[in-house]
Formats: sequence, C-alpha cells, structure tokens
Amino acid sequence: MLVQTLNSVICLIRNNDLFDTYAPRICLLQAQKYHMLGRKKEAATCYEACKYISNPGSEIDLVARASLQFIQVAETKNKDLAERASNVNDIKTELCHTENLLYAAAGRLLEAVTTDSIQRSK
Repeated sequence: MLVQTLNSVICLIRNNDLFDTYAPRICLLQAQKYHMLGRKKEAATCYEACKYISNPGSEIDLVARASLQFIQVAETKNKDLAERASNVNDIKTELCHTENLLYAAAGRLLEAVTTDSIQRSK
C-alpha cells in the first residue's frame, strides 16, 4: 500500500510540474521506506541521492546525512567505531542544535554510541 501511495503521489506531482520542488522529500521517503524494510544498500543509495538533490544545510540534507551515518555506525565493528566517531561529530552537533526534538534525540543517540565509555562496555 505504501508503494502504491508513493507512486500515486509521484504521478500527481509530475503531472502538476512540482516534481523538482518535491523530489528531495520523495527521495527521502523512498530511502526511509527501504531503511524500514531492512534494505540498507538501497536505503543508502537513496540517502546519497537525497543529499545530492537537496539544498546543502537543509533539514532534508541533514536527515539524509544522519541516516547514512546510522547505517554506517550499525555496520561498523567496535574497533572501527572510534575512527568513525570523527565523521559522526559534525552531524551529531548539527542534530543536537536543531529545534526539532526528534533530530536532537537522534543526535544524542549518535553521541551515545560514539562515546568511549559506551564503546568499552560492548
């Protein structure tokens, strides 16, 4: 049903010449759908595309970059997590300083999984 709804929305937006305006959001929804279904490779591809077509620094860009980091952190072994922490810090800071509580919580989650004491306890 989600696929049919998303396809219907895409058709409606294309028919009304609004696709360029809504393409980043649609791409983000597609990425989140794949991520939710556990199809991480497809989700990562869509998140990368979303980063490419969204405005740098926009909320959609931030969500796409953060989601990519979550995928990468989830697949990282404990040894590599310290190396990845430096890549996560920029996004973590941006997330924590937004006014959106959901994004701030995601930033705190990234902070928790990259903290040394948490890593040593695993």
